[in-house]
Amino acid sequence: MFGIDLGWVIAAVLGGIAAGRWVKKTDDKIEERRDMALQVADVLKEKGLETAPTLLRKYATGNYSEIAKALKTAAVTLTNPAAAAAEFDGIFEKMLVAKLADPTAKAELASRLTEKAATVVKS
Repeated sequence: MFGIDLGWVIAAVLGGIAAGRWVKKTDDKIEERRDMALQVADVLKEKGLETAPTLLRKYATGNYSEIAKALKTAAVTLTNPAAAAAEFDGIFEKMLVAKLADPTAKAELASRLTEKAATVVKS
């Protein structure tokens, strides 16, 4: 009629639908990874870490230029013995408080401390 072949129109529409489905599927995978990164960041933050959650949050929000800065900060922090110790001391403190609040975990901790103290004395 206007020089447009109906076959090409149908092929273009079907191609567009297929491309749309592929983009959505790819986007869903990316969003799932980002959601998981946020979940892991929340758990690590709750446990007392600061460096890793910051990196994961930057990744989850797609802030790639900030990831480079956060990686540099992480490298400086984790290669500095005092800063690294401070980061991990926070985790130790939170885990210790949690174990001391649970009678079973508290008893297990006391048993492990007794065992370790005995091996330190022997050394």
